[in-house]
Amino acid sequence: MVSFDLDTELSTKSSLPPVKSPRPRRSRRVKAKEIPYSLPELVQHSLGLHPDLIWGPFYQKFRAARIERDNWKEFNLDTLWSGIPATTQKRPGILSRCIGWLEGEDPRPTLSEGALKTGRGRMNRHLDGDEDDDDDDDNEDDSDDDEDTPGARPMYRKSKPPTSGGSAKGKPVPWTSKVPLNNDWSPTQIDFSAWHGRYKHPQDYDDTFYHNTYLAVYNAICQCVDKWFGSNIYLDDWRDSDADISIWQVPMTDQFVQYARCVAHEDVGYVNWHDILNDPAHRKWLVAGIFGQIIERNIFNSLLFGASESYKKELERHDSQWVLQEGFTRKEGRRQIARAALNNTLLPSKFWDSVDDLAGQTILIFQPLFTLMCLVTGKPPASSGAMFLQEVHSILAMAGYFQICTAISPSIFHILSATPGARFQYEEETHADHSIYHRSRDFHGSHNERWHVLADAALSTDTALSQSLLSRVTDPNETASYTPLPTTEEEYRYRDHFRRRGGKVMYAVFPKLTRYSAENIGSHLSDPRRPTSLQENEGGQGEGMRISLLSKCLVVYYQGLLHSVNDLDDGTPLDAHLRDIALSRMPGHFLPYMNRTWRSDGKQNAARLHWPLWPEHVDRFWLWWLMALVTSQTLRFCLVGGDFDFPVLVALLAGKSFAWYVLEAGIYVFARGNFLRGHGRYWKLQVVNLGILAVGYGLVYLGRGQGQGREGNQTGALFAKLAGPLAWLDGVVLGKLPEVVVKIGEVLGVEKEAGGYVRSVVQRYGDGLGSGSGNGSGSVV
Repeated sequence: MVSFDLDTELSTKSSLPPVKSPRPRRSRRVKAKEIPYSLPELVQHSLGLHPDLIWGPFYQKFRAARIERDNWKEFNLDTLWSGIPATTQKRPGILSRCIGWLEGEDPRPTLSEGALKTGRGRMNRHLDGDEDDDDDDDNEDDSDDDEDTPGARPMYRKSKPPTSGGSAKGKPVPWTSKVPLNNDWSPTQIDFSAWHGRYKHPQDYDDTFYHNTYLAVYNAICQCVDKWFGSNIYLDDWRDSDADISIWQVPMTDQFVQYARCVAHEDVGYVNWHDILNDPAHRKWLVAGIFGQIIERNIFNSLLFGASESYKKELERHDSQWVLQEGFTRKEGRRQIARAALNNTLLPSKFWDSVDDLAGQTILIFQPLFTLMCLVTGKPPASSGAMFLQEVHSILAMAGYFQICTAISPSIFHILSATPGARFQYEEETHADHSIYHRSRDFHGSHNERWHVLADAALSTDTALSQSLLSRVTDPNETASYTPLPTTEEEYRYRDHFRRRGGKVMYAVFPKLTRYSAENIGSHLSDPRRPTSLQENEGGQGEGMRISLLSKCLVVYYQGLLHSVNDLDDGTPLDAHLRDIALSRMPGHFLPYMNRTWRSDGKQNAARLHWPLWPEHVDRFWLWWLMALVTSQTLRFCLVGGDFDFPVLVALLAGKSFAWYVLEAGIYVFARGNFLRGHGRYWKLQVVNLGILAVGYGLVYLGRGQGQGREGNQTGALFAKLAGPLAWLDGVVLGKLPEVVVKIGEVLGVEKEAGGYVRSVVQRYGDGLGSGSGNGSGSVV
């Protein structure tokens, strides 16, 4: 209970408690090297079209790396394909890629089929350094023992299966073994028979196996992200300037942003979205959480990872037909189908193809951030990307093998992820990193102590002390979080209630794993390590169910507000942060700007005009259409009819009447679901316009030829009045354009040799075009 008779106590307090665990602002440490611009680069940079501008606050350093580093080559799918022999890759042809781009359906990143068919001999030579290991294959034990086997070591795999004597030949090697880069970037495939010491699955595995294998996948993810995205590197140290620019201004892939929404929540006032990408500890857990979501959605949620198309359809059909049946009965049917798909082997037929495809897509999700880390660490993105692919490939293969083991088990497995921003649930979750939570707790706890001192002073009779303490708070954001101070006891209690904090989920790193096993309840199983839930009938006979919690949700907590009035008080969504960045980039806080994004193959899209104020639910085609309409009508009203230095440009912009724009809109609405799909919808419509021009001119020409004298000309003129595109063609192509070409020839005529030739040719063809333009030359309808 708070006491408000504090005059005596406050007289001894003349200072505020210190702020614990503050985050000091980091300044730019590595100065960007200034490299002179060429004239084309200067023009591109001024218009916002230079490709390196996609790297935002790191633009100059990327430009210097691209120019000065011999080994600098940005990592994308083409780079990866170029490092894999053509005999082991399946790559869509250039025609297919062009058609896919036009239709807005880029081909999925893939490295299959059967890609990367590295033989087992190559793997053993790579792991053990022994090229003669294959000679001992005949000595391996191929027994069909169905007893439960202990789980694999969390971080290791064995190079050989256990021999009949029970020992393994060779030493265990790390799963992160370096991929060979000698003219072949194909990832090495894990030999699961060597890793787990068997050639077929038993009837079921015990809890220890599932727990250890699940833990092995999690530990592998942590090692991988710490190596490639941690490295104790603060990205703020590598900015081009000291300007306060969010690292999220470097556009991440759409899938990266989508997954980041699902796994991360900012700690407002302490670790915002910018700090999440800047700080190595936070960046590590963000990427680890995205890895976990990729595995959960694409592997754990599948009925049998790597199954052929026929078995996949059969599993889906069975699952939908039996959706209303009891859980264990339904799982037993899926289990039998899954075992048939394995055909007495460890892996289904399309397992490695599925791993290859998912690995290729996964590395491209991280491509912008991975390239940024390579810039800072000095690693070559291309060859480092091949090593990153190897580790991702191994992690996904381990997760896929784990899913297969759950699919052939009669038990039911439940995967559950934590929700960022939700209250802590210690019975469901466990800490992945205590240090982040402790720093957040100390920081916010010290601020609450400072607020209590200021609030107590405000309630006391010593007004001078209250003002003196408040004046010592130098940060305006901190001052805003303290004020207004309470003036009554009721207001004090109200504000104190809404300032209370507790543990909340900041990063949902890895999901919870629960196993439900059907067991006979003849005798009660009491094992404190394995919680049991039994269901019995009145006679004591029947079936029961064992619930085994194999792994809790791995999360990272922060000290968040427990009773916030507004959800935004405890953190803004990532989409809001990205929108704030887009609004801050607008020239004059109103005009659109050129923006670049990433394609699904890791390359840049062409620069596009982006206007954040345009409603997202409205098609951007109408933005271009409206801009062209306004420009055209303005020129028609103000400029047409004068003597201009650029008559062709004026005619191109002002020659289209309002009726033509209405026709364009009608065509677009009509063809919305068919032709005008994918990229460049506005420019596809211009191709249609050009076709209309060609057809219209041909019809008019034929109409003139069929008429007799004046009557024929009137027929053609009448058609020209009805066809706006023809009038535009008549005015621009056959009127203004030849005049400009002739003027260019006259200027070039200063040169005796080349000029005389060009002038003669231009005049010859100019006269021919002019004679065919008719009386309507230069007219605008």
